[in-house]
Formats: sequence, C-alpha cells, structure tokens
Amino acid sequence: MTSRRSPAPPGYPGPPLYRSYPHLKEEFERRIAEARAAGKVTDPRDAQITRLKDEIQGLRQRLASRAGIAELTEFKIQALSCLAAQHHELQQLRADTAQLRNVHPLPNR
Repeated sequence: MTSRRSPAPPGYPGPPLYRSYPHLKEEFERRIAEARAAGKVTDPRDAQITRLKDEIQGLRQRLASRAGIAELTEFKIQALSCLAAQHHELQQLRADTAQLRNVHPLPNR
C-alpha cells in the first residue's frame, strides 16, 4: 500500500502510531486490501462522490417539481384575473339595473 502523505523530513521518524504499534498498521492494511478485493467502498472520496450524485439527483427532482409549481401559480393568476373581471362585470350590471325604473329586484329566498 502506498502512502498518500509526503515522506517524513530528515530526522523525523514518521507517525508514532506505526512505530509503536506496527501490528496495527499491518492489520489495517490487510483489512483495507480485503475490503477493496470484496468491492466495498473504502475510499471516503468515492463515498462522498456517490452521496453528492444522489443529492444532485434529488435537487434535480425538486427543481422539476417546482416547474409544476410555476404552472400552478400561473393558473392561479389567470383564475383570479377571471374572477376579478366577473366581479367587475356584476358590479357594472347592478349599477346599470339600478338606473332602470322598470327592473325590480327578486326577493331573497
């Protein structure tokens, strides 16, 4: 197994854990090699890439659902506009009928 760290500077013996407990180093390297041979993700960067891809997919789905929200918002605006126009027309008809003398209001039920 290759180390990802730069070599120790001259006069510095390296990480104390590996000097004091070489059997732990060997055990760790053996387990890593077995996990890689079994196809398990041992590199945290690979796990992070997978997690970020899943997060991006979720965000894309949310963005797509917001497109549906935009359509619903447009429908709501159009519906309110129609209601406002109908209300204005009713007010205008009521004002027109109030000026006529031969129109009588219907009794309330």
